[in-house]
Amino acid sequence: MGNCLGFGPEGVRKGACAARIQACCYGGEIPAGGWFACCQRRGAKGDGKGSTVTVCFGLFLGILGILFIAGGVMVGYYPKKLEEPILFYVEDATQHEFLPTYQLMIAIGVFLFLSAVCACCFGVGDGDKVGGCCLLLAFIMVIVVVGRLSYSVSKFDSERVESDIRKNMMAKINTGSTDPILDYIQQNLECCGVEGPSDWQHNIKFNNETVPDSCCKVETPDCGQNYRPDNIFLGG
Repeated sequence: MGNCLGFGPEGVRKGACAARIQACCYGGEIPAGGWFACCQRRGAKGDGKGSTVTVCFGLFLGILGILFIAGGVMVGYYPKKLEEPILFYVEDATQHEFLPTYQLMIAIGVFLFLSAVCACCFGVGDGDKVGGCCLLLAFIMVIVVVGRLSYSVSKFDSERVESDIRKNMMAKINTGSTDPILDYIQQNLECCGVEGPSDWQHNIKFNNETVPDSCCKVETPDCGQNYRPDNIFLGG
């Protein structure tokens, strides 16, 4: 035991220190640098479980990051490529870019991907389970915080967009103007007005018996004149 510890009989008498040092020994030998270097060697060799978990979690983060980036690109750019009229109407109504949260999605994806790289490097370079667990907990906490922030921002943005669209549509209806985009929205969303067909009573072009043809369930010329409730969309 004394040869293993490298401290002789005096080291053996130090019970706690001797047990700690002996736990780090391999084959009864202490490497150059003493017991601290020996413990470092044992921590590096470890049982591999800590590093495996860390690397697997890093791969999971990497895949999640790529999905966030791809989703952000699709939400931010693909609808614009389709040139749907409703998107341009939303941009005009809200005076800001449609669904700017796609930028946040891309930023989260980049952050997760970089975190994945760090996790994999940590797992490959060090098998210490305590350090791996701490890293995992830190990543989980960051993901929870970022996810909550993303949800709050997207909810706020969607509510603001909806409010701006309602105000813009009512302004167009009240001023007596008709807009092809309004017709497009009513036909595709199967609605009539902001709150309902009664909104069109404020339009000088229409009255209680008339709504735009785009309010009709089956749009035909002048179908909105002298309409029946079962022939038009009643929702806003």
